Amino acid sequence: MMTNRQGRIVKTPRNTTGRRSRLTAYAAIAVVGVFVLSGCGSSQAGNAVMMDDYSITEAELNDQVQQILSAQGRSPDAASQALVVTTLDRMITTRLVDAVALDAGIEATQGEIDAALAAYSEQSGGRQAFEDSLVAQDIAPSQIESIMRLNILAERLGGALDPAGSPETQSAALLQAVVDKSVELGTEVSPRYGTWDGPALQVGPAINDLSIPLSE
Repeated sequence: MMTNRQGRIVKTPRNTTGRRSRLTAYAAIAVVGVFVLSGCGSSQAGNAVMMDDYSITEAELNDQVQQILSAQGRSPDAASQALVVTTLDRMITTRLVDAVALDAGIEATQGEIDAALAAYSEQSGGRQAFEDSLVAQDIAPSQIESIMRLNILAERLGGALDPAGSPETQSAALLQAVVDKSVELGTEVSPRYGTWDGPALQVGPAINDLSIPLSE
């Protein structure tokens, strides 16, 4: 189970050579929209995303971005629009999948996460090579376990939501469950970052009031 370049959750056939590609595709959630980045490199107060108990603070977002910049050897002030968008999209999707998994009683143990990490590292030619490949995709080494856990949960949720279904119908069931959870939690993005597109599971551009006809 993974997301494609458009942020859609899909499931790929089980095979050895495809496991790494599933991970990297799931991690690289599509980027759409433009963020207002003023002050992103500094300590922030308040929420970047509001969704009941799964809200994401600006401090959490900033910390994730700084981890990536550090892993890439870049300046703390070098955050690009694309980096912030990708990071926030990934954080929101992770929170939503967590919420769906909690409802379904589905978990991923540390042992399973470690085993998956070992398998991907072996396929990549070693742990360092694997980490380097993800750093190039704006994922810090400290964030890899979260990606592993996300993949395990997504794979299991698809099967649990549609036990007798095909990979395609299981993927569709998971996507719908995550979209429904987004609505249930009232997911909203702070205007300084953009707007949340629930059906697409991604952050879109901020609404420009000046572009809205007065008649509306």
